[in-house]
Amino acid sequence: GLSWASSTVVNNVFLVFSFTQTDQMVRSTNNAVNFIQITLPVSAKWAYVTSNFDTAVAVSRSGDSAVYSVDDGISWTLTQLPVTESWVSVVPLDDRFFAIATDGVTASSKLSDLNTWQLQRELPTSTHEYVSMTSTLATIVVLAAKTATEPAFYVLSSDRGLNWSIEQNLDADVDWTTIGRWPWAISL
Repeated sequence: GLSWASSTVVNNVFLVFSFTQTDQMVRSTNNAVNFIQITLPVSAKWAYVTSNFDTAVAVSRSGDSAVYSVDDGISWTLTQLPVTESWVSVVPLDDRFFAIATDGVTASSKLSDLNTWQLQRELPTSTHEYVSMTSTLATIVVLAAKTATEPAFYVLSSDRGLNWSIEQNLDADVDWTTIGRWPWAISL
């Protein structure tokens, strides 16, 4: 069976992706009571799916594959990220989608042309692994996991990913893994 990893809602339709290598995802139009399996244009270990209420985008955990849907998850179009990476998250912001990889590489695509992704300015160099991202208004917040010797921290961009600043170290005794929507929350 598949292990489900990430979900989003677009136009009241639930979309769920697996982190198991697969070309399948599921969607539900009745409050997640019943799900219909949908075939994707490529098989991947899906890291994350998000939406901006009209368009859904998912990035693969390894490689350069991403898919997007403009019809509530009924059909999906394959698109290529600009480099092969370990992608972990994708978020909408204004007229774009932004993706991050564990090593701090970032990419973005205009909503009007999701077939074209461009590299953005990398996150601050770190021995940490970037693990989660959220966005709101003009701000992107990215969580970096703790290492054996250093606490987790988060970085912030208030100019659509052009500049990044390290904002705060987090409690060193906690293994932070996820950052949620703004006003955002960090969770275990």
